[in-house]
Amino acid sequence: MNRVLSSDELMTRTANEKHACVDVPLPQLLEQGAIPSAATGKASRRAREGTSGVFYSTVGGTDEEAAVLGVHPLEEPVPHYAAPAPPLMVLVLLLLSALAQGFSSTALTFFIRQDLGFDPVHEMRYWAYVGIMAFFQPVLGWVSDVFVVCGEKRRPLFILCVGVNTAIFFFYYLFPKVTADYRVFLCLSLLSQCMTMGTYIPLNGILVEVGRHDAETAEQSTARLGAIMSVAMVWRSVGSLGASLLHLLLVRVCSNRSLLLVVCIQLTLVILVMLWVPTALFAPGSAPQHHVVQRVRAGWGQFRRSCNPRNLRSDGFVFFFVLCFVFVYTTMPDGSTSYMNYTFSAFSLSSGVLSLSSTCGSIGSIVGAYVFSVWMKRRAAQEERGKTPTSMFTIFFLGSVAWAFGYVTNLLLCTGFVTDVLHIAPAVYIPVDSFFVSMFVRFAFMPTLTMAAEHAPKHLEATTFEVFSVVCIVGGTCSALLTSVIAEALGITKENYGPLSTLIVLSIICKLLPIPIAYILPKRDAAEESTDVVVEREEVVDGEA
Repeated sequence: MNRVLSSDELMTRTANEKHACVDVPLPQLLEQGAIPSAATGKASRRAREGTSGVFYSTVGGTDEEAAVLGVHPLEEPVPHYAAPAPPLMVLVLLLLSALAQGFSSTALTFFIRQDLGFDPVHEMRYWAYVGIMAFFQPVLGWVSDVFVVCGEKRRPLFILCVGVNTAIFFFYYLFPKVTADYRVFLCLSLLSQCMTMGTYIPLNGILVEVGRHDAETAEQSTARLGAIMSVAMVWRSVGSLGASLLHLLLVRVCSNRSLLLVVCIQLTLVILVMLWVPTALFAPGSAPQHHVVQRVRAGWGQFRRSCNPRNLRSDGFVFFFVLCFVFVYTTMPDGSTSYMNYTFSAFSLSSGVLSLSSTCGSIGSIVGAYVFSVWMKRRAAQEERGKTPTSMFTIFFLGSVAWAFGYVTNLLLCTGFVTDVLHIAPAVYIPVDSFFVSMFVRFAFMPTLTMAAEHAPKHLEATTFEVFSVVCIVGGTCSALLTSVIAEALGITKENYGPLSTLIVLSIICKLLPIPIAYILPKRDAAEESTDVVVEREEVVDGEA
């Protein structure tokens, strides 16, 4: 039987026994008082929680004596804390997919406006029909979570969608008659938009699953998810900026139709990178049911169990409350659209200034996402070291304040303070304004991604994430409608932007209204939350990635 040696036994041991090793369970050493209570690290925390399988190694001689007497206990080597981050190949895939998606969207927009020459009514209907496809995101998320092909999930859907999108853009480039017919072009565009969603939705599911790797508690898993999603947004923002700069460079030397062929090349590169990603990231996990019908039944049973009417802190009710809060958070009036129209109408800005303003906005988005990712990494480090992590209320509180503060720079221009008092030219101020507004807005939007990832149940990661995305889209649509009603009531027109400052002040006030609601958001029940933690953790090493 393993036991802790007394001091007398230690002193009388022979030289031959000096290097003998006795493995004693760490909880037993803590109970006997052989290890100081101030011991820190993963092993000691697991021992305090009663987790078995953790051992302190007591070695003969000086080391063993020190362990027993509590001077310098020899603990299992605790690795230096490393901030959670997706594998390198996943980050590269996020970067390239965002670049391809952003470039294809910009190239297609220029192609429609300059080459196809749709009248305004047909163009408005076109974008409206394409936008409706976003409501099918949860369906594609469910397909990504449920379907297993050749022992893998997510990757088959991703490759299928990117491959179909590549073929569609190649048809656009090779057959002008395809784009000449409005109805045919619209049908292909709807299919292309569906395939585009099938490109980034599986990646969201992968990010949530990666966030649970090596997580030992539900709280640790939650903290890791926030850090990983924010890091992923930084790489996606960099990809979007690269798409804008690449299009700005190529549009001067290539025709709009030729740029569609560039899109095909980018999408082909994305497929090759996806094939290089380790297979372990696409394993179906520990779910015993691989048949689709069985998975549907299991998912329905999981949903019914989560909606416990006798427990308002059950996953189902908390999820519903959180969705309502996200809807309110994104529904608040937003005067940014009216402000952009004001800058176009009131000032004669060259195309160079507009391009610079767009680039500065993209850089601001990257900075905002990066600042939030640093904060989330610190939050994960707090949980890793056993400290109380930053609450979701604090995150949304600072997000709301940042969103409101971002409008202040808009207010300085539309009130005339910048031009009349500071005597700064609009062409100089607007790009700087675009940077700061984009930075604050991106920082304010990041908490919704964090909350979506943290409330995603196991085996339904992408589905839950896309439900949050749809709620954000609906909230944004309601925000635009509400803002238009307020703008009309204030009398804002193309000839009269005088009341714009009032609209911006109202937007600032409304962005602060969700703060009290964030304070009363219920937390998930600890017993149910623990079921979402991955027991069999898959090791992901950068070398393998």
